[in-house]
Amino acid sequence: MEKYVLTSGQPVRASAISALLDLAGAILIVVGLDRSATALIVIGVVLFVLGIALAVVAAVFRIRLRTEVQLDATGISITSGGRTAAAVWSDITGVTRDARAIYLARDKTGEPELKINSPRGSNDPQFVRLSTVLSERLAHDRGYRPL
Repeated sequence: MEKYVLTSGQPVRASAISALLDLAGAILIVVGLDRSATALIVIGVVLFVLGIALAVVAAVFRIRLRTEVQLDATGISITSGGRTAAAVWSDITGVTRDARAIYLARDKTGEPELKINSPRGSNDPQFVRLSTVLSERLAHDRGYRPL
């Protein structure tokens, strides 16, 4: 069984903004405590909480955008956004691809097509490798051989 995990890049911008908010909040809290200025303490706490909230939201979005694809001899399983879909190789009747997704048509069974979404698109080496392996698996299932 092969497993591919397609995720977005590290949330660098959100992490930097979060760190700056936390730093500014911590400085305002310390200055506010030193000068007994309640307003500075409140503003510092608010900035600190906003920084932490931004970091948590960025982490949650990264996890939610994650797509996990498992391939085995019999079929494919795709987990994304908390939902899982699966198909056997013989049920897949067509494959299309755009810059960020691979669509697997299942016309025989009347089921909707499967979508493999890559947050980084064609820049993700896992996505490129998955495309190659998918075509090899489908060709093997249909009995095709290299000439």
